[in-house]
Amino acid sequence: MKLLLSITLTCFILTSSFAQKLQDPILLWPSGAPGATGITDEDKPAIIPFIPDTPKRNGAAVLVVPGGGFATRAVDHEGILVAQWFREHGITAFVLRYRIRPLYNRVDWIRDGERAMQYIRSHAAEYQISADRVGAIGFSAGAFLISDMALNVTPAKPNAPDLLDRFSTRPDFLLLGYGATQIPTSADSLIVSKMPPTFMYGTQEDKGSTRNMIDFYARLFKAGAPVEFHIFQNGVHGSGFALGDPILGEWPTLMHTWLRAGGFFTDKKQVSLSGTAKLDGSPLLKGMVI
Repeated sequence: MKLLLSITLTCFILTSSFAQKLQDPILLWPSGAPGATGITDEDKPAIIPFIPDTPKRNGAAVLVVPGGGFATRAVDHEGILVAQWFREHGITAFVLRYRIRPLYNRVDWIRDGERAMQYIRSHAAEYQISADRVGAIGFSAGAFLISDMALNVTPAKPNAPDLLDRFSTRPDFLLLGYGATQIPTSADSLIVSKMPPTFMYGTQEDKGSTRNMIDFYARLFKAGAPVEFHIFQNGVHGSGFALGDPILGEWPTLMHTWLRAGGFFTDKKQVSLSGTAKLDGSPLLKGMVI
């Protein structure tokens, strides 16, 4: 009996545009984060900006949240490489350094994600981005973090003494890679229906994560929230952008198309149209307008 093995080799090549020195991290609380237990970098949540060249900028921004089971952060292939890809596509990206176990818990890393969203919006003019086109992408635990954050939004407080608290923590769009929080059965369907437009991807091979994502998708679908979900057959957990994989590696292209179709690359507002489409003077009975 012959056994056919299909092996995909992934090769990361750093081009001259990718091999740039990283900018210094920006501390989200320069005077110390609330609940910090020490003074190392692990006690100091921060973001690292990846700014596109001026001709490429489209005004959109994304917070990049790598996974790692909340015990570490896969900052390379789920953080830096992802942020570089967004930068090359004209989207300003910020990689989040959030606090992790064993010293910190959900309250802390959610607070870090919220603070990052508020910081980006409060500096929109500086980064030449639109404050209402700031989304988030997360992988594995990072996907749990941003979906949890989107489900439990802290609204803007216009008169707050802290200037950052004057901005909402709600992402304008969610991009979830092999992970999503569990939506409580008691969650109000109205709250679920107001979740940000969401793009999700997982694999059949990664059964544990994808099973949870299917439940998440079903809740959004039932509530009428805008969501798109792609499940590939093959791919292990933690594949990131799956660069070099001829099938799974296509998901970033699908995501980019989804973002463009959603109007996130322009300040122009999308409008709904109603009426009758005619062909040769007669109403079009069935078809689509592109």
